[in-house]
Amino acid sequence: MGPSGAGKSTLLNIMAGYVSAGVSGMVQVNGKSRSHNSESFRKLSCYIQQHDALRPWLTVTEAMTCATHLKLGFGIAMAEKRKLIEKILFMLGLEQKGNTPTMGLSGGQKKRLAIALEMISNPPILFLDEPTTGLDSSSCAQCISLLKRLAQDGRTIVCTIHTPSALLFEMFDQLYTVVQGHCFYQGPTKEMLPFLGDLGYHCPSYHNPADFSRFAGVRSSVVQLF
Repeated sequence: MGPSGAGKSTLLNIMAGYVSAGVSGMVQVNGKSRSHNSESFRKLSCYIQQHDALRPWLTVTEAMTCATHLKLGFGIAMAEKRKLIEKILFMLGLEQKGNTPTMGLSGGQKKRLAIALEMISNPPILFLDEPTTGLDSSSCAQCISLLKRLAQDGRTIVCTIHTPSALLFEMFDQLYTVVQGHCFYQGPTKEMLPFLGDLGYHCPSYHNPADFSRFAGVRSSVVQLF
């Protein structure tokens, strides 16, 4: 989490392996350097960018069918693929939209379809860049609730977010706050306000913690703290 230009997307691109040139340092997965098995890591993860690349003239089912052929090949019977598509669309609340062209979906439905396309290969790690961008408050809540359920099923969900509402903020388990390219806070979301309190920044009652952390982070001298 962090303000615009803080470096959230840059960090996510590096973590996901989307960018490897022009950066320094080491990315470790389970204590081992990712550089030695980057291909294996790509097979275990997916990266859903901020702006979808859906084909507007394909229906939801057609888009899912094409992705299934590409990801799973033709060694699996079509009947099994249909069952998988139906299962994923039902899980993401898109079971009634199978015959709808993707251009006719709402912003929240397009975001869920982008996730559904990646769920075909059932990756244990999902990276998402600003998944709530362009969504209204209700669609934002549905999107983050979906990601929360996927995480509770045993997947690792890593996403960037600008300034979530207090409701969305509480749904996140772990928080990494970026300010001016530096880490301002890393740890459980529920412990962020006590951390800010120790620095002399006390969040007023009924104030959005995400808004307050952004204010405190910008005002604090990151260079002096770290």
